[in-house]
Amino acid sequence: MTIFGFNSWGQSLLLVIKWRPKSENSAIAKCHLVLKDGKGNTFSMEEVQLVATAKNGREYKARGLSVEVLCPYKRLRIKLRGYLRKNDSPNDLVFVRSRMIWLSTSNVFDSKCDHDSQFIEKEILERNCNLNQHAGNISVNFEDCLEQMGQFKGTIQFENEKQEEIFLWGSKRKRFNKKNELSSDMSIKRLIGYSKVITRSFTILY
Repeated sequence: MTIFGFNSWGQSLLLVIKWRPKSENSAIAKCHLVLKDGKGNTFSMEEVQLVATAKNGREYKARGLSVEVLCPYKRLRIKLRGYLRKNDSPNDLVFVRSRMIWLSTSNVFDSKCDHDSQFIEKEILERNCNLNQHAGNISVNFEDCLEQMGQFKGTIQFENEKQEEIFLWGSKRKRFNKKNELSSDMSIKRLIGYSKVITRSFTILY
């Protein structure tokens, strides 16, 4: 599961959880978290550990971190309470508390079903590219994943500083991997991406 959010004043959150069940009651969890406070500081965490699975099967947990599915494809609760490295310094640890709700703002996109598998081939043919002679041999290995746009709402506090509200916009992606190891399958290429455009309104006087 990959969750990403940002806003226009520099705050952002990247959370990647790789979950590999080991038994009915346990799983290996690898968590990678990067948090930017919008003031030039970056806080991060990297953890790999054996954890107990939630009885209801709706919560991903690691040391100081919890992602709970409140309503499938609609709401998540993200809780963080622990030490993060500041600006990649191993000796500069900051205690961070955060509680956020992730709310969906779009339908779920299934990369295995909600696309035209011949899209790239058709695009090349329509544009009369030099690769026309090879277009019939093109094969695309799409990810087996679900993707959805969403919004974060919550609070965050660094050490004993004043608690702040946080609002982020981004996406959530859940990828299904048949491999048992925690590493990613690098043979699969992502074909979907997002960009942010900020515009300013103005008035023209005649």
